Amino acid sequence: MVTDQPAGTSPTLGAILLSRSEKIPASEFSRNDLCRLFDQLEAKVQEEANNRILDLVKPFDTSDADFNSFKQSVRDAYKLSVALRSKDGETFAGTARNVIESVPSDTKISTIDLDCFSTFQARFNVVPKNWFRVHLDFTKPPIFDFTNPVSQPTPNASVFEIVGEDDTWVRAVYDQLHTFFFSKKKGRNWLHARNIYDLFLLIAVIPIIIFILLNLSKVNQARFLDTPFLLDVAVIAYAFLLLVTAYRFSFAYTKWIFPLLELSDIGPRVSRGHRNFWYLLVTGILAGVIGGLFI
Repeated sequence: MVTDQPAGTSPTLGAILLSRSEKIPASEFSRNDLCRLFDQLEAKVQEEANNRILDLVKPFDTSDADFNSFKQSVRDAYKLSVALRSKDGETFAGTARNVIESVPSDTKISTIDLDCFSTFQARFNVVPKNWFRVHLDFTKPPIFDFTNPVSQPTPNASVFEIVGEDDTWVRAVYDQLHTFFFSKKKGRNWLHARNIYDLFLLIAVIPIIIFILLNLSKVNQARFLDTPFLLDVAVIAYAFLLLVTAYRFSFAYTKWIFPLLELSDIGPRVSRGHRNFWYLLVTGILAGVIGGLFI
C-alpha cells in the first residue's frame, strides 16, 4: 500500500512536509543487493547534504573559519546509517557499506534498518528537512502457533518511508526505492494476504476432505457392518477435525518455507529439501484426489 500525503509542517520554516510510504512486497535479497541499495541511498544522502549546505547563509558576526567549520559539521551529520540485528540479539551497525559486507554468513538476521536521520539527529537534536527510512523484517511466524489467527495477513513490518519539504527529492527517493524493491519482488504476496486460508479451505480443502471421508465411510461400512451409527458419526467427525488441523499445519508450513522476505546468502535459508518435500506432498494429494475421481 502506498501513502502520499502531507506529513505536517516544518518546525523551522513552516513549510509543508510531504510523506510517502509503501509496504515492501515479498522479496529475496543477496548481500550484493543490500550493498547496491546502500550505495544508491548514500548518493541521495550526499545529494541532500550538498543542497542543504548551499542553502546555508553565513551570519554577519561569524568568521569564515567558523562558518566553514559549521558547514563541515553539517556535511558530516548527513550519513546513511545501517543496522542489521540478529535473532540472537547481536547488532551490526555503522555508516559504511562494509557493515553489510562484514556480517558473518551464518548470522540469523531478523531486521535491517537504513535511515539518513540518526546521525544528524544525534548531532543537532533535530531531524533533517528531508529524510527517509527503510525497515526490512525477516522474522517468520512459528509453524506450531494455534494462537495466531490464520485468516489474518502474515505479520511483517517491512516498509520504506520518505518525508521532506523538497517534493522533488522525496519523489526521487521514492521512485528509487520503489524500483529497487519491485525488481526483487517474488510472487508470494497472495499467500500471506488476508483470508487466503479461508478461501482455500472453502473452495478446495473441504471438498477434498468430504471426498476422503466418503471413501473412509465406504471402507468402514464394508469391513464393520455392525458398527453403531453413533460410532460411525464420531469417527467421521474426528477424522474431519484431524484433516482440518492437518490443513492448518500445512498452510503454516507453506508460509514458513515461502516467507515474505528472505536473504539468499546471509543466515540459514529454507532448505531445498523442505521445498522439494512440499512439492511432492502437494503433487501426491492432487494425484490421489484426481485418481480417485476417475477410478
